[in-house]
Amino acid sequence: MAYPSQIMSLESKLAKATSNPDQRGNKSVSGTATTISGEEDGEVETAAQVLPLPLEVIERNRRTVAEIRALPRFKDYTPGEPNKVLYIKNLHPKASVDDLQAVFGLFHQEDSEWPKIRLMTGRMRGQAFVEFDSIDVATKALQKVNGYLMREKPLVICYGRGH
Repeated sequence: MAYPSQIMSLESKLAKATSNPDQRGNKSVSGTATTISGEEDGEVETAAQVLPLPLEVIERNRRTVAEIRALPRFKDYTPGEPNKVLYIKNLHPKASVDDLQAVFGLFHQEDSEWPKIRLMTGRMRGQAFVEFDSIDVATKALQKVNGYLMREKPLVICYGRGH
């Protein structure tokens, strides 16, 4: 059985990207349209292509819905109405777009775009949105990844509202 530190090491090896500051000092991931805004409720968005984690690693290192609901903060957890956008909560403060791409890149289909990831900053820190090409792919991602321990915190995933 792999320990969380080994998983984080695997995640970091698989999720490599170079950060370069632009002329205004914003950070971007090489080869993508990623930016971090200076606003209080900023977000990080990317279409970076990072090697995905194997499904076996994700499945071995996840919590069940019952275990998620056992956390006082998520006692009323429900996934919501299915749509193409997933809302990810409970992210570790050091979670990166590359970490998310390594997890959700697994659901990239050859004939479609890579999942679009927006990692929130400021007051929205610890949250992200992942957009897929179809509801079916988003549903599969939610079922397989919900509860995955990323940096020792379980991802809590719902469908986005109003999408």
